[in-house]
Amino acid sequence: GEGASRPVASAQPLPEHPSTEAHEADVQRRVDARCLENMLLWLRRTLFLVPLGLLWAWLAWENGAGAWALAWFAAWVGTQAHVYWTAGQLQAEANGDVQLSIARATRLYWIGGVAHAALLPQFFFGTSIETKLGISLLLTTLSGATVISCSGIRRAYVAVMLPPTAMVVAGWLWHGGVLGYGLAFLYTLGTAGGLTAIS
Repeated sequence: GEGASRPVASAQPLPEHPSTEAHEADVQRRVDARCLENMLLWLRRTLFLVPLGLLWAWLAWENGAGAWALAWFAAWVGTQAHVYWTAGQLQAEANGDVQLSIARATRLYWIGGVAHAALLPQFFFGTSIETKLGISLLLTTLSGATVISCSGIRRAYVAVMLPPTAMVVAGWLWHGGVLGYGLAFLYTLGTAGGLTAIS
């Protein structure tokens, strides 16, 4: 009859237009490509870090590292040259797989982090507190610059900062006392803060 209610059709979400997913994928690819481009530009500037490496080697020499400081500096320069050359290769492969290139660039960041970390234990055995604080300050500065150079790629930031951070934190824990434990906590907190700054 006229008073009979009609069944109400349930609202169904409209199917997403096929082109939307393709558009989003294209946007993400472009963003990743730009991030990679910036990462490689920074990696190609790695030779500008040579004065920093020379300073570290000199400080280690002054604190009794001897031949180890010279050997480390020679190996470190070789590592930076490898990073510079490989980043140039990746720049030349502009039309390659972006995700694969980001993974390779991240490995370069890891190599740089390990190279920096290799000399750090020397500064926490028998050196002055001023030297330890100075090295920690230099690494804090490096951490800030790394946030920019990683261009939004969190795994690259972790790759380059994990080795030196672990060494510095372990060194301050070894130092002990209120100062050592406090700086170990603050340095961990600061490095983690850099990670959260990367979107």
